[in-house]
Amino acid sequence: MYNVSFFGLKENLEYGRQAIDAVKKDFPNGFKSNSYYNVFEKNKDPEVGCELGMLISKTRERIDDNKKHGMDKYEATIEAVKRYGCANCGEQALFINRKLSEQGVRNKIIIMDIRNNNTNYSEDGHTFCVIDDRDIDAREPRNWSDNAVIVDMWSNTVCQAKEGIKYFYDLFKPNKHTQYVSFYEDFYV
Repeated sequence: MYNVSFFGLKENLEYGRQAIDAVKKDFPNGFKSNSYYNVFEKNKDPEVGCELGMLISKTRERIDDNKKHGMDKYEATIEAVKRYGCANCGEQALFINRKLSEQGVRNKIIIMDIRNNNTNYSEDGHTFCVIDDRDIDAREPRNWSDNAVIVDMWSNTVCQAKEGIKYFYDLFKPNKHTQYVSFYEDFYV
């Protein structure tokens, strides 16, 4: 059962901030991530980026192995992240989704996929949560309500969804001539 927020944007922003704070309490040491912030802005060291990429791969392999042995996705992810201390946007979105759901807050995990126009190869992407007071169509961010809020622990962003989508476009800089961007819901939660 979800608490549908009829209070508006301000309350949804607060739900998002509370969810990020709750996940930070569960993981007080934070996460290693090969995110934009950790690798490209702070380190600029390709060896660090490669090492973090390998840790993400090990974490995701462990998640898959845990699921094969009967763990649900959330528990499998918790165990793998604690083992390797590493979580990228998808794992972090799953943790935020769980915290919001435990509070009865309606939310979805959304994937932003950036593909090459010619090869249809996924060249980049991002995963985050959206709180909304109605059932959103993940494929159409421009139609999300004015109360919709993006909660993205990976970039430490909690903001109105329309602002958040613009922020992600500015962050990832998809080339409108050679790439296309699509959004969809992660149904495998």
